[in-house]
Amino acid sequence: MTYKISGAEHRKEINPVKKTGWILYYEKDLKKNQRFVDIVADTMEKENIEIKVILLNSTHLSELLLTETPDFVINRSRNHKAARMLEAAGIRVFNNGKVTETANDKEKTYDFFRGDIPFMPILKAGEKEYPFVMKSCCGHGGNQVYLVTNKQEEEFAKKKMANQKYICQKYCNQPGKDLRVYVINKEIVVSMLREAASGFRSNYSLGGKATVYQLSEKEKSVVYQVLEKIDIDYGGIDFIFHDNRMMLNEIEDAVGARMVYENTEINILERFARYVIGEIK
Repeated sequence: MTYKISGAEHRKEINPVKKTGWILYYEKDLKKNQRFVDIVADTMEKENIEIKVILLNSTHLSELLLTETPDFVINRSRNHKAARMLEAAGIRVFNNGKVTETANDKEKTYDFFRGDIPFMPILKAGEKEYPFVMKSCCGHGGNQVYLVTNKQEEEFAKKKMANQKYICQKYCNQPGKDLRVYVINKEIVVSMLREAASGFRSNYSLGGKATVYQLSEKEKSVVYQVLEKIDIDYGGIDFIFHDNRMMLNEIEDAVGARMVYENTEINILERFARYVIGEIK
């Protein structure tokens, strides 16, 4: 491989190159996203660019910036404060701190798009009517999402959400499937329909089935309305369905691409890497 890891033993030393880019990760996420690093690093190497993985568990960015200044940073940590620190130092960050902050807090996501993009209503304490969905504001991958159909399940979900910010939403009437639209530079790359093997969560990482989905012109217009509002370099926009309408569910700024590689011939990470190369050159 052609990259180094800061904060952990690196796999191979490489010769100096003209430009350097950092990819930010937490160690637990890096283990699940090795393909992202490998493909981006290999693509960058062909353009004489070195990739260095920075593990935020064991690296203080403020100290590292005293001795190193990358030409760009790809933030896969979901840490918007780290992105803003780097931006303040004049470094181009993919995705920027505003995107990362908005995308990784569902309450902020819905507040940001309120009045522009349809989403399932947020239920206040006195408005709850079973069934509804309770989910962590900062969860991802389908984790910490609970279908609540009675008081007992509500109390169980609340215990699971202890010390976390969460929201409650009206339950959609077409559960068990959702749509992920992958985007690069505000353009649609591919859309994948995910359908649950069982239950109401259709996440691919939880065993859901994924197939390529052809967006209608009306559906494309909804996606581009989202992209008009948020400057996302690479990510996934997730929709659920209610009354045969696409409803915004969440935005994944550190989106995984396994279902794209396992179900299509699209090398989406190489495309993203080439977009980054074009931006920094």
